[in-house]
Amino acid sequence: MSIPELRFDNPLDVSQLPDEQLLTKLPALGRPQPLGNLYTWANAQSAVVAVVLLQCVLTFFSGYAGASTWVLSGPLALLFAGAIVARVRFPYPVYTWIVILVAAPTLAANVSMAVHRVPSGELRLTIVWAELIVCLLMEIGIHHFYLAKNGITGKGKRADRFDQLTGEMLNYGFAVLVAFVFIAIFLGALAALWATTIMAIAAASLRHARLNLKVWKDFREAAISFLFYPSAATIGPGNVISPTGNMIARVILVGLAWAAGMSLAVSAGVARDYFTAAAWGLLPPLLCIALFYLVYSTAGEVIRLGAPEGTWSSIVESMRESPNPVERNGIFLGYVAADGSPVVVDRELLFQHSHVLGATGTNKSSMGLAPYIEQIISFPDTSVVIIDLKADTPELYHAANSAMQRYRSDTTKFGELKMFSLENDTGTHVFNPFLTQGWTNLSLLARCDVLCTACGLAYGNDYGRSFFTSSNSAVVREANLANPDAMSFRQLFSDVARLLTENSDTLLPEVRKAGVHSMEVIGRMAAFNSLNVVPGNGYPDAALDAQIQLADFFQRPNVAFFRLPSTTASIGAPAIARLVLFFLIIAGKTAERKIKIHIVCDEFQRMASESLDQIMQLARSHDCSLTLANQSLSDLQASSSRIYQAVSGSCAIRQWFSVSSLSDIESLQKQMGTHEEVQVTTTHSSKGTNTSYKVDHVPRARITDLHTISEHPNLSVLQVGGSGRAYARYRGIPFICYSNYHISKTEFERRKKLGWPNDLPGMIKAKEEVQIVSFKSPSNKKPKRGRKPDLDNDNPPEQRGNRWDPGLFE
Repeated sequence: MSIPELRFDNPLDVSQLPDEQLLTKLPALGRPQPLGNLYTWANAQSAVVAVVLLQCVLTFFSGYAGASTWVLSGPLALLFAGAIVARVRFPYPVYTWIVILVAAPTLAANVSMAVHRVPSGELRLTIVWAELIVCLLMEIGIHHFYLAKNGITGKGKRADRFDQLTGEMLNYGFAVLVAFVFIAIFLGALAALWATTIMAIAAASLRHARLNLKVWKDFREAAISFLFYPSAATIGPGNVISPTGNMIARVILVGLAWAAGMSLAVSAGVARDYFTAAAWGLLPPLLCIALFYLVYSTAGEVIRLGAPEGTWSSIVESMRESPNPVERNGIFLGYVAADGSPVVVDRELLFQHSHVLGATGTNKSSMGLAPYIEQIISFPDTSVVIIDLKADTPELYHAANSAMQRYRSDTTKFGELKMFSLENDTGTHVFNPFLTQGWTNLSLLARCDVLCTACGLAYGNDYGRSFFTSSNSAVVREANLANPDAMSFRQLFSDVARLLTENSDTLLPEVRKAGVHSMEVIGRMAAFNSLNVVPGNGYPDAALDAQIQLADFFQRPNVAFFRLPSTTASIGAPAIARLVLFFLIIAGKTAERKIKIHIVCDEFQRMASESLDQIMQLARSHDCSLTLANQSLSDLQASSSRIYQAVSGSCAIRQWFSVSSLSDIESLQKQMGTHEEVQVTTTHSSKGTNTSYKVDHVPRARITDLHTISEHPNLSVLQVGGSGRAYARYRGIPFICYSNYHISKTEFERRKKLGWPNDLPGMIKAKEEVQIVSFKSPSNKKPKRGRKPDLDNDNPPEQRGNRWDPGLFE
């Protein structure tokens, strides 16, 4: 089976970008993601062809120029030296082509003189080659130091090191130049060049030993970055533009230096000095390696800090301090795999909601939710509510805690991170929804509807379902009428139990029988002590003072983490998660909304119900954004068609870390569209060969592509829709995104192994206190009626299990 190569493109509409470009610049291609190297080798094909053609032109020119070219070689060499000096003063990209235009005929003339044994020919060729080497060294240095200084990795604390590193590089260069001059005077040019090559490698090795970097990996990245860095015409928005011309010019410059060195080897071979010829022949590649090695070992301290975990924090810090208001209010989501350009969306777009999808083990939490949580907390004017319905490992909690310590150290302004837990004997803050501001302002019917919907007692409006929904609603309504001042689920439960166990005339017997489920569900909620703390029931005042009061989240920036393991609390955990969402809306209705709230729901499908589509519609108007995470869209479709339609249709941002279900694959293929591809067909016959061309529209993402993306640890499919504001002008077309850990993988694994907090201020011990109900037989029970005669003998009296209780509905 032949699997076609994965294709990448960037659907960004550059013409619609703001006039003020991104100030957060990233080095393109190999940095910060190595995926760009796939394109460097494809681009290198044209560069190799250009160097081969250049070699052919030089050979042709040197063979026919003859000795008369010495008249031109001197002035050209001086002009070449002047261009090198001017490079320091005028670092423009066009300079590289000027050097090539001057160096090519100069080199050809000197090659001709050396081959024809013209006096001073080899000396002139050596001088020209030395000039080319100096030019190459300078271009490599300018390229890497410019990327280091102007890229995101050169910002902040690293900017202080840049001047020092530049001084070190100049000292290295000056030492190598002095050594070359002295050795050349006493031992000749060849010995001087070999000596300086060895010195450059030794200096770079010492530098690398101090930095503890990987030599081969760094050299490879340095060479790839210089040779194949994209030009300004093809570079993605948000990437640093190199001042050293385009890729072809840089590759040709290296080719010229190489060609000059090999020409010296050829001229030495003409003189039948094979030892000298071998020395000259080995020198060019070694000297080029030494130059890359020396420059990168110096600039590498700045550039290497562009590793993904270092780059992410630098990007976020740079964006928060940016003078560009659009960028300052932006969210960084990753990199476009096609060109490495950063994906930055306006924070307001999140209030059209976002959706993160991916199977277990596809880095949905580590590369999707954790960096998102930390980045949202970096805004000083927003509250964050995290609902973790998996809660098996605490990495999301520690991501929030780390961001709080880093960005919100002033607890008097931002408060402490609050955590609510269900598991027995774990530390938890109090969260009593009945104490939420605005709850008592609702009518009794409104309270009834909210409790039934959040607790999963509303099954729908279909025939049959509506009967049991109405029965549950009637039970909760009568309990609220009996005690309108109930302050907890325990107080509500006692009223519900009294209505169902006593012979009350307020409910029909059929309704009382069908509404037993409401007592069971409310009884579960009453069992959690952290959900039922009220003033005066024996808990310390510190617990009430530190309780999670949702109205406060609209007043000042707060962060709350709800640890709700739905595996061990499959009924209670989803109900509490829905309560949080509903009571946030209630608090938002009555509280003065000074700031906005971002809500993150992990394993969202476990709390999905028919009514949550209303939450998605109301959340934005109440300054709440939702970020939902689950395995696939088909999970939601299995839970409820209404919630599936609401989530699939109302989320402006959607990211697939894996595409597993068939329905998701088919949907994504259609959304990504097609592109034109030329199909070439060749037929052979007795009359000759016939070639035909046909333009086909093929999918931008094939099934094999989506499988490849799902298996790749860093690739995902990202769709940015909504209003397409600011720099997120992707026109709603899904594209392939590159993501990485925002911290080191070691640190992420360490966080997963950390424990849950148990000693935060205001915490109590979570406990389950099962509410006992005693069922008493009614005293005024009517006598049983006699059975009808069994005429067909199909229900004999001795089958006691089949007897009908005539008082069942009495």
